[in-house]
Amino acid sequence: MKLPRLAITFMLAICMAFHQGRADEGKKPITGILGAFKDEVEIIESEMKEKEFHTLLGMDFIVGELRDRRVVLAQTGVGKVNAAMTSALLIHQFQPGEVIFTGIAGGINTDLLPGDIVIGEKLAQHDMVIYVEDGFKDYQVRNPLTGQHNPVFLPSDRRLLNLAEKARRGLTLENIVTDQGERTPRITKGVIVTGDAFVASEVKKAELRRRLQADAAEMEGAAVAQICYQQKLPFLVIRSLSNTADSDVDMDTMRFNQVAAHNSARYVIGIVELLATGNLSENVPNTGCSEHVLLQFSLQLDPKIYGQTSYKKPPQFAIWLEQRSPGEIHTVWVTEKTAKRNWGPNISRPVSLPYWASRWKIETQGKYPATPNKPVPDATTGATPREDFHTEIRVPANSTWSYFVEVNVSGDYNAAFPEKGKDGTRDQHGNGQPSIIYQGTITAAHGQTSSPRLIGRTNQWQSVEQTNPDLAGITSAASLISNIKVTCR
Repeated sequence: MKLPRLAITFMLAICMAFHQGRADEGKKPITGILGAFKDEVEIIESEMKEKEFHTLLGMDFIVGELRDRRVVLAQTGVGKVNAAMTSALLIHQFQPGEVIFTGIAGGINTDLLPGDIVIGEKLAQHDMVIYVEDGFKDYQVRNPLTGQHNPVFLPSDRRLLNLAEKARRGLTLENIVTDQGERTPRITKGVIVTGDAFVASEVKKAELRRRLQADAAEMEGAAVAQICYQQKLPFLVIRSLSNTADSDVDMDTMRFNQVAAHNSARYVIGIVELLATGNLSENVPNTGCSEHVLLQFSLQLDPKIYGQTSYKKPPQFAIWLEQRSPGEIHTVWVTEKTAKRNWGPNISRPVSLPYWASRWKIETQGKYPATPNKPVPDATTGATPREDFHTEIRVPANSTWSYFVEVNVSGDYNAAFPEKGKDGTRDQHGNGQPSIIYQGTITAAHGQTSSPRLIGRTNQWQSVEQTNPDLAGITSAASLISNIKVTCR
């Protein structure tokens, strides 16, 4: 394996609030705020200062300051597809530390009345089902980034839930005026369900309560939650009830729509204000890990080196993380030819990155093999880089990980690994020197650094599930990576 000189620098940019996202050096963390339509976001926009307007694929985003917190605000439009599209654009372009959705909903829990507010403790898609002869049953889609099933109920971020609890104190909401007089809206935690259907039926309302223990129903929240869940990004959905999802829905919505939308927005502003101060009451315990870090990987390849191999192609490589307890494996990135096995007609490279392939099998529990028919998800792969390369992954702050790099290039023959052996046997895969593996350990905390060590190689002729520490005969492979550094900052 005559390998190019490859410099890999792992930069872990730490963002200090749960998953503070990637912010440019010297800039404050940014919070994403979404609502479906004007009434749901207009109060927030009116409170923003130093506003900048951006348009992405025709969608408008406003960046500015809200109570000393940098935010990006957008209207998604109604429905799950619109909400998911806008969320993905916002996350990709602005790299928020968290996403909060605000707006109105229909009440499913009969104990709740128009104007009451539901904090989404967990969210589900009520129309994500399998239709069978006697009705339907819940269906779980796979996360395309991991191949694993998403849970039916997507849990909101614990830290944001705690902040929402604290923001209730001293919160001033507009009273709800009814035929029986005025009442102060109640605030409760509960289950919010989402579907591309407007619920205005006592029968459907009872079914959603029975099947999903739903407290409120709307049309965007769980779609945003799924995008954030798959990106390991903190999210929270706040909904103020504008109706009770029954036959009176039209009259209720006309009467309570604006006040409900504005009250939800006021509540979100209170949460954002706490985010700005970093204030989390000691009386509201943080029961889960809510801080995350962004691991940014930067690689530099030297075309002059891999140009000296028989095939003159850039190397294949994979980057992944492992945690012995609770036994997690996360592929960060793998080059496309290995990920999709698209080497060309009648060409097989089973030993391109065999150790990673064995870990991927464990990561997906053998249900999502890397084959042409079931390739690695596109978000985890891409065209083989020729020079500079950058990718990233988010992990919980203060978590400890082993990180691995496996690298291999075809046609880098040497005396120990020749194209043809003494008995005349040819290297049937054109491999040359086998892949080599580096391993290091990093605790995701500010100021931590790490450099990995070369731990071994794989077998030249077959797939493996363990590394071989014997590096005899490895020549150019050992100098493929000139520098590996992991930095938390």
